[in-house]
Amino acid sequence: MTAGDFTGDGLPAGVPAPRFALPDLAGETHTLEGLLAPGLPVVLIFSSPNCESCQALMPKLPGQAATFGDRVTLVLVSRDTVE
Repeated sequence: MTAGDFTGDGLPAGVPAPRFALPDLAGETHTLEGLLAPGLPVVLIFSSPNCESCQALMPKLPGQAATFGDRVTLVLVSRDTVE
């Protein structure tokens, strides 16, 4: 699955995430399997640069990562360009 495969319909709660391969800001590709490899649960946070709620959430993520980073892997999935 690539970024272009997401339709925005979402998945019902509790349904496992589908396999995916998405680039990070540096262009390195990450997969669900790779994110799960350390053995921690993965929290996928889907965001949009044009979403006001998402913009309000962004400043809180570093603190959440610092607080929970030893227990879960937090992953922000967004769209658009790096800018």
